[in-house]
Amino acid sequence: MGKLTTNFQRMMKAADEKAYRDAQQRNYRHEIAGLPFVLIASRALAQTFGQIPGGGLLEAMAVAGHHKFLAPDYLFDESRFLNGIEWEHDVRGAIESASGLAEAMFQDQHWHLRLPKLSSNDVQMLKNDGINYPFKILTTTRNVLAKASSSQKSQFRDLFILLKGLLMTADWMASGLEDAEGPFQSSGHFLHVASGELSKQLRAKVERDRQERNDSTPYEGFRPFQEECGLAEGHVLAIAPTGSGKTEAACLWALRQAEQGRARKLFFLLPTMVTANSVQKRLVEFFETKQGHRVGLVHSTAELINNRMEGNDAERADVRADYLSESHFFPPVVVGTVDQLLVTLFHAGRWAMKTLAAADAAIVIDEIHAYDPHTAGLLVFLIEQLRDLGARFLVMSATMPKDLQTTIRKALEREPGACKSAVSFTLVEDNKFTDSARNVWSVSETPLTEWLTTTDRQGKPIPSDAFRELWSDTNERGEPIKILVVVNTVKRCQDLAKALREFRPVCYHSKFIFRDRCEKERRILDCKPYLLIATQVVEVSLELDYDVMLTECATFDALVQRAGRVNRFRRPVLGRIVVHPPEAGSEKVYGEPPGVLEASWDLCREHPGALTERDLLGFVEGAYDGRVLSDVAAYRDIQARVKDQQTRLAGVLDNPRPDEEDLKTRLESYPQVSVIPEPFFETVARQSDPRRRRLYELKVPVWYARTHKHKGDNPDDLPVCLMNYDAQYGGQLLAAPDHPEPGHEII
Repeated sequence: MGKLTTNFQRMMKAADEKAYRDAQQRNYRHEIAGLPFVLIASRALAQTFGQIPGGGLLEAMAVAGHHKFLAPDYLFDESRFLNGIEWEHDVRGAIESASGLAEAMFQDQHWHLRLPKLSSNDVQMLKNDGINYPFKILTTTRNVLAKASSSQKSQFRDLFILLKGLLMTADWMASGLEDAEGPFQSSGHFLHVASGELSKQLRAKVERDRQERNDSTPYEGFRPFQEECGLAEGHVLAIAPTGSGKTEAACLWALRQAEQGRARKLFFLLPTMVTANSVQKRLVEFFETKQGHRVGLVHSTAELINNRMEGNDAERADVRADYLSESHFFPPVVVGTVDQLLVTLFHAGRWAMKTLAAADAAIVIDEIHAYDPHTAGLLVFLIEQLRDLGARFLVMSATMPKDLQTTIRKALEREPGACKSAVSFTLVEDNKFTDSARNVWSVSETPLTEWLTTTDRQGKPIPSDAFRELWSDTNERGEPIKILVVVNTVKRCQDLAKALREFRPVCYHSKFIFRDRCEKERRILDCKPYLLIATQVVEVSLELDYDVMLTECATFDALVQRAGRVNRFRRPVLGRIVVHPPEAGSEKVYGEPPGVLEASWDLCREHPGALTERDLLGFVEGAYDGRVLSDVAAYRDIQARVKDQQTRLAGVLDNPRPDEEDLKTRLESYPQVSVIPEPFFETVARQSDPRRRRLYELKVPVWYARTHKHKGDNPDDLPVCLMNYDAQYGGQLLAAPDHPEPGHEII
């Protein structure tokens, strides 16, 4: 009905671009123009079905905010409505026609809606007070919601997610009706695969993988750990060593939820973009290639994957529609980083739409140990809110201190409310390898940098004799050994790769532009380099298999994850792990909770040898002993701030700029900003599509971006930053008097 105004119709009937721009200047937001009719319809429903929660105000806000943000400077900016509404002379007939259509749509769904006829006074009011009346409804509604109690606002939020989420989803689907197979259609957007099909496909995949590794061990079917996950009825907390088949176990669990009618989508959420990319490729092989289910990928660079910026305008438009569909969780299977759902807590973006999609999903949160207390606090809060909306969770990791287990369990097992039934909880642990060792652990008191390198007569770092001797070793198969070196900062990673360049190492960390990072990942996974020097980006979900790992000390749970990249498939001859003391910059990575890094180093020194999985889990527990997650300030602070913000927003309003309130999904010990390395300035300046500039971005500390901003001719004011860059080593920051080694501040 809001589109029946002369303002809107003038835009739709514009004969040319000039007329359209003129009509835009005289427009009045159609979703605001329709608010009087929302209240009329709400009152009509209340007469038939009884009082509506919020008295129709929530419906009004859902309609008002389904295009523009419900926030200051957006819909609450009165200057946007100075044009006023112009109604056609036959407004009564047009509105009655639209009312009849609405009534018929309700009737199709077996709902009785009889809208009252507009009186002469109603019509006169719409014409005479068209400037102010709809805007008054908007502002009055906001004021009423703001005065509600905290418990009322929490209830408003749940209902508003349903109302606005459904409205926006329906709006997007209706916009895609020209293409019956379009990315926003509801058909095929729900999970409908039998778990037996997964069993067949998994058997074939495992047998192919074993043939590639020349492994003659026969495949015996699902492991007990995987079967137990697949039979669980409700929420699951799964703990299993690296290489236990957690991804397949999670899929079995999700399909079980779908078969029982408890979930209609599968979301797989991971700590990093590279792990999300890796898992998405694995799930595509089964769900998409074999079953025809689209598997979406959603994170900050997902749109750049697979050359999504290439092609003509029409092709890019189709790809853009696919990306919008995936990023709002339309497909039946979506893989992404946890950040994509965490931002919904801040009421950012199309948060209601994404939250609604998650409300009936089976949600897998992998590598839960990998998050600092800030992000862990957000994840626990997200679990609590989505659990009450009906989502099912499987939370899993190779290492999980008892305190974290207790925290997750409490979040999943909260007592049900009056209208909510209890959901079962199952703890699943893989005990098959509990008392077996995969690697022999030892400690070197020499810092890793000193052990790997020495200096020549000119003072330049070169490979040490100790490393040359290690490099000449062979494994039990008579092949040259594969060596993994893991350090805690980007600069150390780069320096070591340069010093050992004669051995052709792959240098891998987070500070590469998109193109080069993709090439690094391809080379690591496909070519399996004999020497990989990396930061902690290798810790999670990458299927690596090395013979020896030399690593800086990290927290013990992180060390266990790193060690999972050595002897991954448990060959009879044990792999070797050598832990070196933490070096400069490590405290920035592992400073929270305080004392865990130091305790982990002490445990490594005190307990060398062939450590079993039971030993490793015990040492993780020992490193965190007495350090309760809920006592950490960062954990408590972010939960309190988000709860306060949701209350201030009445559970309904939007926050289009959460960064201005310093609300972020990841805690940064130093603020970072995306920049374009100066060597790519000319290339980026020639790009006609601004989105393609993201292909050349990487993040640096804010202080560095300000200090080393490119001062040359920059008409577009691009965020160009001075630094050295090459495809082999990535971005290398320039030293400053007060920051002689800035690369140690990049982790």
